[in-house]
Amino acid sequence: MHVERGPVPADLRLAMREEETVDRITAERLIELDALIDVIAWNRNRIDDEAAEELWVDLPTLLTRVRNLTDDERAFIDEELERRQP
Repeated sequence: MHVERGPVPADLRLAMREEETVDRITAERLIELDALIDVIAWNRNRIDDEAAEELWVDLPTLLTRVRNLTDDERAFIDEELERRQP
């Protein structure tokens, strides 16, 4: 992702912001929403190492994905989890 986005700014604050952006985009690309929903349902709504392993990512990447969900994505997840309830 760093190669795609180009050089990191020299300014420390901007560099930190760029790192956050790279982390967010990477997490979005690695964890598709449907796969996230499947794992949340399977893992009883827990976001932990086991869920991350199931998605083939590390826990920080999974946490980044979850923390940066849009309101629409959150609503879709809630609706889908409710639909899947027995």
